[in-house]
Amino acid sequence: MSIEALFSRPVSVLPPTASCVEAARRMRRQNVGTIVVEKDGAPVGIVTDRDLAMRIVADEVDPASVSVGSIMSRFPVFLTADRELGDAIQVMQEMNVRRLPVVDAHGHLRGMLSLDDVLVELAGQLGHVKELLRGELARAQIKSDEPIHRALDV
Repeated sequence: MSIEALFSRPVSVLPPTASCVEAARRMRRQNVGTIVVEKDGAPVGIVTDRDLAMRIVADEVDPASVSVGSIMSRFPVFLTADRELGDAIQVMQEMNVRRLPVVDAHGHLRGMLSLDDVLVELAGQLGHVKELLRGELARAQIKSDEPIHRALDV
C-alpha cells in the first residue's frame, strides 16, 4: 500500500528567516506540532514544538531573535507519495523520526506523513484482521468456555 492516502495536507510552512515566535504562534493557531521550513518552494528543514522547547525555552533564548532556519532539523530524507507504507516505516525507524515530508517528483512539498498517520492505518488493518478471525472462528464453530466475541475483544 502506498502512502498517498495517508499523509496530511496541507502542511504549515515558513521561510528560514521567520522567527521562532512566529513558528510557535503558528503552531498554536493551527494546533500543529510541526512547521516545515521552505526556501524557494522546496522544503529544507523542519521545526517541531520539541525543538522550540529544547533549543529555545530551555536555554532561555529570546525566541524573537532566533530564526527557524537556525534551529531547524535539516531533512536527511524525503518520501514521494508512491512509496510503500513499509518503506516509510523503515525510514522512520532508521532515521529515528516521527514525521517525514512527502514531496512530488520535482521536490515540492505535498504533505507530511506522521507516525500517527501510520498507526491509524495499521490499527484499521488490525481491525479487519480481527473481523476475519472472528468469521473464521464462527465458521469453524470452535467451542469454548468463553464466547468468541469476548475472546477476540482486546
